[in-house]
Amino acid sequence: DFLLHSDNNLSNLILKQNDLQDIANPLSDINHRSRPSVTDNGEFIFFVGQDNNIYYLTIDWDSGQVSTTTFDDQGLWRNVIISKDGNRLAALTDETNNQIIVVDFVLGTQETFELYNPTFTEGVSTGNVDFADAMEFDFTGEYIMYDAQSTINGTLGDIVYWDIGFLEVFNNNANSFSDGVVQKLFNQLPENVSVGNPTFSKNSPHIIAFDLIEGSDFKIWGANIEANEVNEIYENGGLGYPSYNNADNQLVYQEVDAFGTDIGLTAMEEDKITAQFNSDVTIVEDARFPVVFSNGERVIINTENEELQSQVSVFPNPTQDEFSIESPSSWKISSME
Repeated sequence: DFLLHSDNNLSNLILKQNDLQDIANPLSDINHRSRPSVTDNGEFIFFVGQDNNIYYLTIDWDSGQVSTTTFDDQGLWRNVIISKDGNRLAALTDETNNQIIVVDFVLGTQETFELYNPTFTEGVSTGNVDFADAMEFDFTGEYIMYDAQSTINGTLGDIVYWDIGFLEVFNNNANSFSDGVVQKLFNQLPENVSVGNPTFSKNSPHIIAFDLIEGSDFKIWGANIEANEVNEIYENGGLGYPSYNNADNQLVYQEVDAFGTDIGLTAMEEDKITAQFNSDVTIVEDARFPVVFSNGERVIINTENEELQSQVSVFPNPTQDEFSIESPSSWKISSME
């Protein structure tokens, strides 16, 4: 495993090996605003700079060489992610709206998807999606898990909340973009509760971790979205941005307290959503945005397709495709169709 993280000023990306010794400090000295997104084989790292441009790093693990490329220099962007196989990219514009733009490098085309809140109960309004923020592709590259702010307008005042959705963006069997169907992690959140910053486990597409905010209380929770089980993992002082390690037996996260922001680690039980008792430790001080990844190719075991559940979404077959990407620096993403 490798740990990629930012310094507290978001001015450097730092790469550490499994024993937390620095491999590259900095790996990149570009001031950035988004949490980096890494392909499953660890070759490409995408992020948005403070200048609102999209950058990516290419790591040659054999030679140890790292190259930095400006992917899009229009100064339009707020967040970017890359799919596990490197074949797709999704981006959010700096202008907050309810759209996610997805680029498919194999087809050489892009599609803009509008987010919405599906209604599950007659007479209950779920409001309008204001904008998405955190995003992550699932194992297949067909779905994007995201969080979004929504607003319910009312006569006594507006209700603003965050929740987690699953956007279907691609159909691998048809080799084409999908219609953008949205499912939600929770059909209806309790009053004054928000969830966000979701991440998949590395080996189980039905296991996720996320931040839960209730008033001024911050916690990291885990969910088994196949068994409809949730569990509290860690009580935090702020947003955690969790990330599983490659074996799914540890969870790292942004650890916030009155003294600052560090990176913490908690050992996980076999169910991957329960913390081992009294196992949380601080592993890196004065750091933010932890991302754990590995390098090299791996075989992800195929599982049978699962139907979307009524309350949570279960994702279909992980892919065994080769990792490849074609992303010339001249490529421009159109922010409008």
